[in-house]
Amino acid sequence: MVGKGTYRTKEEKARIVMEVLSNSSTIAEISRKLNVTSSAVYEWRNDFISVGAAAINIADPSVRNSFQEK
Repeated sequence: MVGKGTYRTKEEKARIVMEVLSNSSTIAEISRKLNVTSSAVYEWRNDFISVGAAAINIADPSVRNSFQEK
C-alpha cells in the first residue's frame, strides 16, 4: 500500500477513477495493482461523481437560478 501521507496528483486520481468507472476491474483489483488503499479510491470516485452531478444540476435553469440568487 501507499504509505501514509503519499501524495497523488489530481491527474493520477482522475486516471484511477476513470479506470474504476470503466468497469474493467474491481476497485480492490485496481487498488492492489496501483498500490493505493481501496478506501482512498472509493473516496475519489465518490468525489468525482458528486462534482459531476453538481455540474449537471447547474445546467438545469431552475437550479442555476437558485445559485444566482445567493
